[in-house]
Amino acid sequence: MERLLRQQNDLLKFGEDLLRDAGAKMRAAGADAFAQAWDNAVGFAHAVDWTERWILVLLATHLCVLATAIALRESEKAQAVVFIAAMTVIFLAERVNGLAATHWRSFSRQNYFDERGVFASAVLSGPLLLTQFVVLANVLRMMVREMIRTKRAELKWRHRNRRKREEEAGDGTDAAVGGDGGEDKKHR
Repeated sequence: MERLLRQQNDLLKFGEDLLRDAGAKMRAAGADAFAQAWDNAVGFAHAVDWTERWILVLLATHLCVLATAIALRESEKAQAVVFIAAMTVIFLAERVNGLAATHWRSFSRQNYFDERGVFASAVLSGPLLLTQFVVLANVLRMMVREMIRTKRAELKWRHRNRRKREEEAGDGTDAAVGGDGGEDKKHR
């Protein structure tokens, strides 16, 4: 037990050190880091022609997938299908980016597909990751609800069994004193 506590304390100290280092780096970067990130995001948004049909279809598909995940939030199977489908597309994003870089002239007015896959990550994988977080939150919500339901059922079962044992013990005590227990039950 002491060994587990030592390991836990070591992990907590490690986590505190990581957080302290991350905080120091963020303070050192200051407001410049956020301003630079904002400028990069605005530059990206202005560089993309959002009126291209394939981009609009892709964004509409993302909205449909997200709406499906939200609409079917009570179905574990639907959540699993959406999660696995999104995971598969994210897994294949690098290959899709390579194919799109080779054949971009057939569906786009400009080549968005660089070797590192920044555009594919931002426009294809990013929204799917958001959908996966929604699915994960739904699954966690369903798990907590099921755990609460199970615990309530267990507590009711324990209460019934305890009451049953008390009644049986009460019947045995009355019989030992000389009564048949029947009169006590009527007067309770």
